[in-house]
Amino acid sequence: MTSLIKLELARALRNRKFLFFSVLYPSILFLIFSSSSGSDEQVDGTGLTVATYLMVSMASFGALTAVLMGNSERIAKERESGWVRQLRLTSLPGRGYVLAKTAGAAVVSLPSIVVVFAVA
Repeated sequence: MTSLIKLELARALRNRKFLFFSVLYPSILFLIFSSSSGSDEQVDGTGLTVATYLMVSMASFGALTAVLMGNSERIAKERESGWVRQLRLTSLPGRGYVLAKTAGAAVVSLPSIVVVFAVA
C-alpha cells in the first residue's frame, strides 16, 4: 500500500503543467486582481477587504483545481484503461487505492493554499 502511495505522490509532483495550474496560477491571479483594486476597498456586506476576499477565493480555487482536475480525471482514465481492474487482482486492499488517491490530492492541494497565503 505504501508503494502505491509513493507512486501517486511522485506522479502528482512530476506533472509540471498540472502543478503550474494548480499551485502557481491561483497566486498569479491573486496578484493581478488584488493589484487592480484599492487596498482599503471593502466587499459589500462582509467587512473584508478585497485583497483578503481574493486571497481566500484563490486559495479555494487552487485547492479545488488540484482535486477536481487532477484526481478525478486521473481516476477516470485509470478506470478506462483497466488499471483499477488490474489493481483488484493484486493483494492491495480497496482502501489502499482510495488512500493513495487522497494522499496525492492532499500533496498538491496543500501547497496551492500555502503559496497563495504566502504571496498575500
